[in-house]
Amino acid sequence: MSASGSSKRYANNWNEYASGDPSKSEISTYFQHIITKGRKDNTYKLALARFLIEHAAQNKPSRTISYETIADAFLKYYWHQECKYRIRQNAPGKHDPSVITAIRKVFGEKYLPDKFEDISDDKKQRARKIILKKVFGHEKNKTSMVIPRFQNVKSGTTITKKKIFYEYDDDAQQIMLRPEALEFLKNNRIMLYNSVILEWVTFLEKVNRGMPMLVAKTTNIYGERGSLVSFRKILQLAEQHCFYCNSSFHKDTPHVDHFIPWSYVFEDEMWNLVLSCPRCNTSKSDSLAAETFLIDLIKRNSRDDIPTLRESVLRLGPDKPYKVNMQVQYDWEYEIRKKYENCAELGFLLWSPKA
Repeated sequence: MSASGSSKRYANNWNEYASGDPSKSEISTYFQHIITKGRKDNTYKLALARFLIEHAAQNKPSRTISYETIADAFLKYYWHQECKYRIRQNAPGKHDPSVITAIRKVFGEKYLPDKFEDISDDKKQRARKIILKKVFGHEKNKTSMVIPRFQNVKSGTTITKKKIFYEYDDDAQQIMLRPEALEFLKNNRIMLYNSVILEWVTFLEKVNRGMPMLVAKTTNIYGERGSLVSFRKILQLAEQHCFYCNSSFHKDTPHVDHFIPWSYVFEDEMWNLVLSCPRCNTSKSDSLAAETFLIDLIKRNSRDDIPTLRESVLRLGPDKPYKVNMQVQYDWEYEIRKKYENCAELGFLLWSPKA
C-alpha cells in the first residue's frame, strides 16, 4: 500500500471519532483497565504499554510508529529478562511466548555479552525478523499477538475494541497514535510507567517464585556489577585454593565468583562469593554450580573467623538451629538452599568443573 493510501485509511478511521473524542479521564480509565483488568496470558500488553509511554516521552514523538520499531523495543525488553536474568514469562505447562522462543532460537543459552548494545547487529536483525513475523504479523493470520488485542475492553462477557489509543494497519505494518492519547501518555508518563512496571512485576512474581529484585531486573536498572576487590582481599586471607577444582592459586590472581549467579541474586553479598581459578570462573560464567558444591558453600559459611562473612550470613537469618529431616539446620542455611533451588527451577544451567 502506498503512503497516501495508508494516510487516507487512517484519516477515514479518525473521522469515526470526530463527534466524540474521548476525554482525558476516559483515556485514563481505559489505560488502567487494559493493564490491570485485561486478560494477560503473558506480558505482551505490558511491554506495549511500556513502549508507548517511552515513545511519548521523546522530544517531538511521531504519531506514526512502525511495527519494526516496536519489535526492536520488545527484543531489548525481553532479551534482558530472558538472556541476562532468566525470568520466566509464563506459568509452568504453558507455551513460551513467541518472543521468548525467538530469542532462544537466535541467542541460545550459552555465554552472552553483558550488555545488549554489545550484541552483533546480525543477531539483532535475525531476532527482530522472527519477532516481527510471530508477534507483529497479521491479525487475519493470527500472527499479530498484541497490536489488535491491546485495546480490547471487557465488560461482562462482551469484549469491545475501543481503538482509543491508536489505529493500526497490518498491511502497512504500523500504528498511528491518536493525538489526545499521545498527549495523555506524555503528560502522565511517570505515573503510567510506574503502574505498568508494578503490574509487570506482579505478573512475573506469580511465575518466578522467590526471584529477588524483580523490579530492577524488569526495568534493567542497577544492572552493573560492583567491584569485588575488597571481598577478594578478605577471602584470600582464609582461602588459597579454587573453591571448585581445589587447584592452588600460586601466582595467579584468583577470581571472585558468585556461587549462585549474580544475574539471579542481583547483589554482592559475601555469603555467596567464593574464590575460583580463572579457568573455573570463565567456564562457569552465569551457570549454577552443581549441588555437591552447595554443601561446601554452607560449610564455608559456617565459619565464624571472618567477621565480614559472618555478618553477611546472619543477614540471611539468625544462627538458630532446628531440625529438618532429623538434620540440624540454621535459618540462614534454609535461605541459601531456597535461593539455590529457586534458581535451578528457573532454568539456570548446572555446571561442574572439567576433570
